[in-house]
Amino acid sequence: MKHMDILDRELRKMAEQERWTAPDSLREKTEQMLAGLPEKQKEGKRRKAVGRKYLLLAAVLAALTGMTVGAAELFRWNERAEEAFHHPTEEEKDAMTLAGIAKEQNVSVSDQGITVTAVQTLMDTNTLYILLDVQSEKAVMNGTGYFTRTDEDGDGQSEEAFYAIGQPGDGLSTETGEDGWLFRNIGMSWTPQAPNDAPITPGNQGYLEIWAIKDEEKAWPGEGITISFNQYSYMTADENGKADQAMYVEGSWELQIPFSDDMRQLEKRYEPHYEIEIDGVPVELKAVELSPLSLKLVFDLDDKLALQEAKAPNGEDWCAYELQFAGFLDKEGNKIDCGFGGSIGGWDYETREAVEVIQFTRYVDPDEVGALLLGTEGMTEITEVPL
Repeated sequence: MKHMDILDRELRKMAEQERWTAPDSLREKTEQMLAGLPEKQKEGKRRKAVGRKYLLLAAVLAALTGMTVGAAELFRWNERAEEAFHHPTEEEKDAMTLAGIAKEQNVSVSDQGITVTAVQTLMDTNTLYILLDVQSEKAVMNGTGYFTRTDEDGDGQSEEAFYAIGQPGDGLSTETGEDGWLFRNIGMSWTPQAPNDAPITPGNQGYLEIWAIKDEEKAWPGEGITISFNQYSYMTADENGKADQAMYVEGSWELQIPFSDDMRQLEKRYEPHYEIEIDGVPVELKAVELSPLSLKLVFDLDDKLALQEAKAPNGEDWCAYELQFAGFLDKEGNKIDCGFGGSIGGWDYETREAVEVIQFTRYVDPDEVGALLLGTEGMTEITEVPL
């Protein structure tokens, strides 16, 4: 029973973090109760039967452990979110839901005939994905649209407003009132986008996706984040369906999106102290922190500075292709496909560390990873770092 396996494993992870012991009889008792349920014979009703099993399972877990566990069957993933994360398996969706990584949202705001609804979020230690469903009374959802927040006088857009990551109240922000930005890398994209070589098709619905990587020195605010837009723009089409004129809709669309209050920190930290020699310069990989949707690599800063001096003594552009993240191997030596959603990097002169954070577009089970791969296919050798 694959679903029972994933539930059993996640419950034990929860037990470790909550400092209570999951009784060995939990799985046996739960399976006994599930075995007593009548099975539906008709294929069309099987989905409901499975849903009933999970409803009872959640009740059983609550009764036996004193806490409520929501299975993925109680949380219907949005189809677009499934596509964005490369159609995770039912087991992977279960794991993300049980861990509080995937969360169903239902926060909505309407203005000027346009309704913006947050329908799903996925977040781990370092990254955040937000899926917004956008619907309009007029057919202005044609794949060319974009939300932003203009400056106070409406004359142009500051960089902060364009990327919507400014201070509280400006686009995508925290509500903590703290100085500085919560995110260091953020992108917004419209789905589906209008093809460059095809006529624009008017519509009344679309999705806006937000991918973000948090500043590694900041903590997630407990109350969630606020998205605040005051302008929607889109292109009209000429008689041939080609983009013709930019149109702007001024309004107010502000959403307070809560974070999961039971997100489990599932990251694993390794300290391999592994040296990779590049052009005669040894560079130490000091630490690896792996989360289900992201990875943090910590290199020795002095080693990186020595490598920079060797590769670019006169300040030339350079890149350590040998240190680029190239994927993982599982414990059996098979390649794990994790996708790539963006990255950030920085040098900390106090700790003498060079830190990189990489966002995944696929779920990675930290317990299944056996080795880290570094290098660039076709340009360098691939180094296998055991974890």
